[in-house]
Amino acid sequence: PDGAGKGAAKSLVSDEVKKMSDEDITKFLASNPKHASANKALTPEQVTAVISHIRGLEKK
Repeated sequence: PDGAGKGAAKSLVSDEVKKMSDEDITKFLASNPKHASANKALTPEQVTAVISHIRGLEKK
């Protein structure tokens, strides 16, 4: 997967996401009702890993 987003999924490599700080992404994951259950299940280390993965996709 390249993170480009298909269907209803938004792109993880868009200019909008690239401009977001890691803190902004963390807040988005925590406050977005679509991601609330997943965020509760993730440890802070896992959230950091998700953000690192997104940043890695941006470089490809």
